[in-house]
Amino acid sequence: MRRGGGKFKGRAYENEIAHILEEWSHMKWKRAPLSGGFQKTVVTGDVFCVAEYEETGNIRVPFSFEVKKREAWDLVQFFKDSDKFIVKEWWQQSCDDSAISGKQPILIFAKNYYPDLIMLRTSTLKKLHSLIGEKKLPCIYYIMPENDEVIILRLSEFLDWISFEILITCR
Repeated sequence: MRRGGGKFKGRAYENEIAHILEEWSHMKWKRAPLSGGFQKTVVTGDVFCVAEYEETGNIRVPFSFEVKKREAWDLVQFFKDSDKFIVKEWWQQSCDDSAISGKQPILIFAKNYYPDLIMLRTSTLKKLHSLIGEKKLPCIYYIMPENDEVIILRLSEFLDWISFEILITCR
Protein backbone atom coordinates (compact mmCIF):
# COMPACT_ATOMS: atom_id res chain seq x y z
CA MET A 1 0.00 0.00 0.00
CA ARG A 2 1.27 3.47 -0.77
CA ARG A 3 2.46 5.70 2.06
CA GLY A 4 -0.54 7.16 3.91
CA GLY A 5 -2.93 4.79 2.13
CA GLY A 6 -4.06 3.21 5.38
CA LYS A 7 -5.20 6.55 6.78
CA PHE A 8 -7.15 7.27 3.61
CA LYS A 9 -8.75 3.80 3.71
CA GLY A 10 -9.66 4.26 7.38
CA ARG A 11 -11.22 7.68 6.79
CA ALA A 12 -13.15 6.42 3.78
CA TYR A 13 -14.49 3.47 5.80
CA GLU A 14 -15.48 5.75 8.70
CA ASN A 15 -17.41 7.92 6.22
CA GLU A 16 -19.02 4.82 4.71
CA ILE A 17 -20.17 3.62 8.14
CA ALA A 18 -21.43 7.11 9.02
CA HIS A 19 -23.54 7.00 5.85
CA ILE A 20 -24.91 3.52 6.71
CA LEU A 21 -25.84 4.74 10.19
CA GLU A 22 -27.50 7.84 8.69
CA GLU A 23 -29.71 5.72 6.42
CA TRP A 24 -30.60 3.47 9.34
CA SER A 25 -31.27 6.15 11.96
CA HIS A 26 -32.53 9.01 9.75
CA MET A 27 -30.10 11.21 11.68
CA LYS A 28 -26.85 12.89 10.61
CA TRP A 29 -23.63 11.00 11.51
CA LYS A 30 -20.04 12.18 11.03
CA ARG A 31 -16.46 11.04 11.43
CA ALA A 32 -14.95 12.32 14.65
CA PRO A 33 -12.47 15.12 13.98
CA LEU A 34 -8.82 14.06 14.14
CA SER A 35 -9.80 10.37 13.73
CA GLY A 36 -10.95 9.98 17.30
CA GLY A 37 -8.29 12.36 18.66
CA PHE A 38 -11.10 14.82 19.43
CA GLN A 39 -12.41 12.45 22.10
CA LYS A 40 -10.87 14.03 25.17
CA THR A 41 -12.95 17.18 24.66
CA VAL A 42 -16.23 16.15 23.08
CA VAL A 43 -16.63 12.95 21.09
CA THR A 44 -15.45 9.40 21.74
CA GLY A 45 -15.11 6.79 19.03
CA ASP A 46 -14.67 7.27 15.31
CA VAL A 47 -18.22 8.20 14.25
CA PHE A 48 -20.95 10.00 16.14
CA CYS A 49 -24.56 11.15 15.83
CA VAL A 50 -24.47 14.91 15.23
CA ALA A 51 -27.81 15.55 16.99
CA GLU A 52 -26.31 14.42 20.28
CA TYR A 53 -23.86 17.34 20.25
CA GLU A 54 -26.11 20.09 18.90
CA GLU A 55 -27.45 22.68 21.34
CA THR A 56 -31.01 21.69 20.47
CA GLY A 57 -30.21 17.98 20.47
CA ASN A 58 -32.27 16.05 22.98
CA ILE A 59 -30.93 12.55 22.37
CA ARG A 60 -28.07 10.68 23.97
CA VAL A 61 -26.57 7.76 22.12
CA PRO A 62 -25.35 5.38 24.85
CA PHE A 63 -22.67 3.86 22.62
CA SER A 64 -19.22 4.86 21.42
CA PHE A 65 -18.59 3.57 17.88
CA GLU A 66 -15.06 2.51 16.97
CA VAL A 67 -14.60 1.78 13.24
CA LYS A 68 -11.75 -0.26 11.69
CA LYS A 69 -11.04 -1.64 8.23
CA ARG A 70 -7.80 -3.50 7.76
CA GLU A 71 -6.55 -6.61 6.01
CA ALA A 72 -4.41 -7.80 8.95
CA TRP A 73 -6.98 -10.09 10.53
CA ASP A 74 -9.07 -13.15 9.75
CA LEU A 75 -12.03 -14.83 11.45
CA VAL A 76 -9.95 -17.94 12.17
CA GLN A 77 -7.85 -15.83 14.55
CA PHE A 78 -10.79 -15.80 16.96
CA PHE A 79 -10.08 -19.49 17.46
CA LYS A 80 -6.32 -19.29 17.86
CA ASP A 81 -4.63 -18.62 21.17
CA SER A 82 -2.70 -15.51 20.24
CA ASP A 83 -1.97 -12.22 21.95
CA LYS A 84 -1.19 -10.68 18.54
CA PHE A 85 -4.80 -10.63 17.37
CA ILE A 86 -5.51 -7.09 16.10
CA VAL A 87 -9.27 -7.28 16.79
CA LYS A 88 -8.49 -7.66 20.51
CA GLU A 89 -6.51 -4.41 20.31
CA TRP A 90 -9.40 -2.69 18.53
CA TRP A 91 -11.85 -3.91 21.16
CA GLN A 92 -9.59 -2.64 23.93
CA GLN A 93 -9.37 0.75 22.21
CA SER A 94 -13.16 0.80 21.91
CA CYS A 95 -13.53 -0.03 25.61
CA ASP A 96 -10.98 2.62 26.62
CA ASP A 97 -12.65 5.30 24.47
CA SER A 98 -16.13 4.47 25.70
CA ALA A 99 -15.01 4.60 29.34
CA ILE A 100 -14.06 8.27 28.85
CA SER A 101 -17.66 9.13 27.96
CA GLY A 102 -19.44 6.60 30.16
CA LYS A 103 -20.87 4.88 27.09
CA GLN A 104 -20.88 1.25 25.99
CA PRO A 105 -18.34 0.14 23.36
CA ILE A 106 -19.30 -0.92 19.86
CA LEU A 107 -16.71 -1.99 17.31
CA ILE A 108 -17.60 -2.01 13.61
CA PHE A 109 -14.95 -3.67 11.47
CA ALA A 110 -14.26 -5.34 8.15
CA LYS A 111 -11.65 -6.21 5.59
CA ASN A 112 -11.89 -6.12 1.81
CA TYR A 113 -14.50 -8.49 0.39
CA TYR A 114 -15.87 -9.31 3.87
CA PRO A 115 -19.20 -8.06 5.19
CA ASP A 116 -19.20 -5.31 7.80
CA LEU A 117 -19.24 -6.82 11.30
CA ILE A 118 -20.28 -5.40 14.62
CA MET A 119 -18.95 -6.42 18.02
CA LEU A 120 -20.68 -5.58 21.29
CA ARG A 121 -20.89 -7.02 24.76
CA THR A 122 -23.27 -9.93 25.24
CA SER A 123 -24.76 -8.06 28.20
CA THR A 124 -25.71 -5.24 25.80
CA LEU A 125 -27.35 -7.72 23.44
CA LYS A 126 -29.31 -9.18 26.38
CA LYS A 127 -30.58 -5.68 27.27
CA LEU A 128 -31.68 -5.17 23.66
CA HIS A 129 -33.44 -8.56 23.69
CA SER A 130 -35.33 -7.48 26.82
CA LEU A 131 -36.47 -4.30 25.05
CA ILE A 132 -37.74 -5.85 21.80
CA GLY A 133 -37.81 -9.59 22.28
CA GLU A 134 -35.39 -12.37 21.53
CA LYS A 135 -34.42 -13.08 17.95
CA LYS A 136 -31.92 -15.65 16.82
CA LEU A 137 -29.20 -13.95 14.83
CA PRO A 138 -26.21 -15.74 13.26
CA CYS A 139 -23.29 -14.74 15.41
CA ILE A 140 -20.04 -15.65 17.10
CA TYR A 141 -19.79 -15.50 20.88
CA TYR A 142 -16.29 -14.82 22.08
CA ILE A 143 -14.60 -14.26 25.43
CA MET A 144 -12.03 -11.48 25.31
CA PRO A 145 -9.24 -11.13 27.85
CA GLU A 146 -10.46 -10.43 31.38
CA ASN A 147 -13.66 -12.40 30.65
CA ASP A 148 -15.29 -9.65 28.59
CA GLU A 149 -17.95 -11.63 26.70
CA VAL A 150 -18.71 -10.23 23.25
CA ILE A 151 -20.84 -11.13 20.29
CA ILE A 152 -19.92 -10.57 16.65
CA LEU A 153 -22.52 -10.42 13.92
CA ARG A 154 -23.12 -8.87 10.53
CA LEU A 155 -23.78 -5.15 10.79
CA SER A 156 -26.60 -5.33 8.24
CA GLU A 157 -28.47 -8.01 10.22
CA PHE A 158 -28.03 -6.09 13.46
CA LEU A 159 -29.37 -2.87 11.91
CA ASP A 160 -32.29 -4.73 10.32
CA TRP A 161 -33.19 -6.15 13.74
CA ILE A 162 -32.92 -3.06 15.92
CA SER A 163 -34.24 0.45 15.36
CA PHE A 164 -32.29 3.54 16.30
CA GLU A 165 -35.11 4.59 18.63
CA ILE A 166 -34.78 1.34 20.58
CA LEU A 167 -30.96 1.38 20.54
CA ILE A 168 -30.76 4.80 22.21
CA THR A 169 -33.00 3.61 25.07
CA CYS A 170 -30.49 0.85 25.97
CA ARG A 171 -28.54 2.09 28.99
